Amino acid sequence: MTRSLLKWWHAGEEGAVAIYGQDENMVIFIRISAGIFFLIAIATAIVSWWQPGDLLVPLIALPMGVLFLTPARYAIIFTPSEVIVRPQIGTPQRILYSAITRMTKTTVPSGKYGTAPALIIGLPFGQTYLLRLNVEHAEEMLRRLQEATGKQVN
Repeated sequence: MTRSLLKWWHAGEEGAVAIYGQDENMVIFIRISAGIFFLIAIATAIVSWWQPGDLLVPLIALPMGVLFLTPARYAIIFTPSEVIVRPQIGTPQRILYSAITRMTKTTVPSGKYGTAPALIIGLPFGQTYLLRLNVEHAEEMLRRLQEATGKQVN
C-alpha cells in the first residue's frame, strides 16, 4: 500500500525536467497539520477502542488529516515534450507543448474573499485549461512554459 501511495503522490514525475510545487514552508505547515490530525485520530482510537461510540473523533480526524495533506501534492511538471499538471487529488493532466495555442494570465477566486493568479491555456478546437499558479517560483515556471511553447503570455 505504501508503494502505491508513493506512486500516486509522485505521479507524472517520470522524465521530469523541472517540478514546480507548493512553497516549502506551506508544505511543512500542511504536513505538520496533517500529522497532528493523524495523531489525534490514533490516540483517540487507542484510548477508546473498547467503546465504539467514542470512535467519532478518529473518524473525523483521519479524513481531516488527508484533506490537510493533499494540497502539498499539487505540482506543475515539465518534461521535454509536455507540461503535466498534477492535481491535489486525481490523475495528472498532460498537455503537449505543440497543442498550446495561446496563454492568458487571469485571476480566480481563492478563499472567501481573495483571488489567486492563474493561466488560461488555449488548446485546439476551442478547448481551454485553467492552470492555477499557486506554486513556488511561478514567474520562473511561466518563463519556462513560454520558452517551451514559443508563445507569449498575454
